[in-house]
Amino acid sequence: MIALSDHELDSSTPLSLEFLKSLYAKIVRLPDGDEWKTEELSLLGRKYLALYQEERDGADLEKAISLHEEALQCTGPLYPQLAEDANNLSVILISRFQQSGNIVDIERAISYLQNALNLTKDVTMEKPGRLSNLGVAF
Repeated sequence: MIALSDHELDSSTPLSLEFLKSLYAKIVRLPDGDEWKTEELSLLGRKYLALYQEERDGADLEKAISLHEEALQCTGPLYPQLAEDANNLSVILISRFQQSGNIVDIERAISYLQNALNLTKDVTMEKPGRLSNLGVAF
């Protein structure tokens, strides 16, 4: 574990690009297939999204997307957070679609959401939210 999952980075930690970049440099050294790498990349992607929401710098949104994509590429089909990570990426793609109108973003979001739904058991609390996200995408 690098830092995002422990107390070094919580909601009170100020977000700076330098800090996030230094964490990324540490995370990429972890081997592919390592669950910590996937988790840390996803959490870092959420931090870039938060930075984007604060400062509205498109580069932060692009970095959030690329980190979530990288996290998904590091996972295997049995990774327990795969559905959540796919859902998180789709929500970011929907946000970018709403700004840019690029149809590719919404198509990708729908694909990731459908995958997330297929991986989500019917009895989980996450299912209604993912169905709602898919409805927004359509």
